[in-house]
Amino acid sequence: LQLPPSYLWVKENDLLAVTLEGEDYNLLVRRVERGANYLVIAECTVEEQHVLTQSGAAATAPDSGATVYTPPPLALEVLDLPPLSDAAALSPAFHVAVAAFDPAAAFSGAVLYSSADGSTYAVSDLVGGETTMGRCTTTLADGIFGQWDNLNTLTVELYHGELDSKTELEVLNGANFALVGSEVIAFKTATLVDSHTYELSGLLRGLRGTEGERAGHAANESFVLLNSVGIMRKDANLAMVGTSRWYKAVPNGGVAADVEGGSFAFTAR
Repeated sequence: LQLPPSYLWVKENDLLAVTLEGEDYNLLVRRVERGANYLVIAECTVEEQHVLTQSGAAATAPDSGATVYTPPPLALEVLDLPPLSDAAALSPAFHVAVAAFDPAAAFSGAVLYSSADGSTYAVSDLVGGETTMGRCTTTLADGIFGQWDNLNTLTVELYHGELDSKTELEVLNGANFALVGSEVIAFKTATLVDSHTYELSGLLRGLRGTEGERAGHAANESFVLLNSVGIMRKDANLAMVGTSRWYKAVPNGGVAADVEGGSFAFTAR
């Protein structure tokens, strides 16, 4: 192409749009020469633009069998328990129970956070396992104290774990102790009545100094098996007695800011 002086700006690798005899062309400038008379001589190649299409079906990807881990929402209970043994009465402590709400959810551990003001949280402990815990689907009625309560029953739905029956002697020796609301009970018979749901009977009521908590139970109270291997005991100092702190359990892989904390009042019960 021979171009007038107004095209002195043209240089190698520029793209030019040219119309010749009614046809539009896209030209790629390969070489430029500028004459003494300011004429521009550009050597170009024609660039043809096409849209290429193809169709076909991809092969089915092989199934690796791997599953994507999704951090599950967690149930957290911070418990101001009475001493469950004489040895436990020697120093103040509280207990922590954590489990995924969904019994089918995968649990890969959690982090326990604590806060003095409910705003700024710091890591308090690591949670390695789930506690056998859930909620009561019936309301536990007031029962007799000091002997077996064979009149009342309690139905519980577990988030995690299983319950089984024990002999009378095993229960008297500390098996099947559980916290229902604020009352410590024990049970001989656990009957599976539905998926993850048990009816408990053959009860001992008001154990470990909680006889005053036998009345006034409400619907949907928390249920925690105190013999569960997943329950954590955390020693406390005397300065904590009568104070409140905030706690939250964040599943591994979760975001701490997405989990709401709850207040816990410690009375060294």
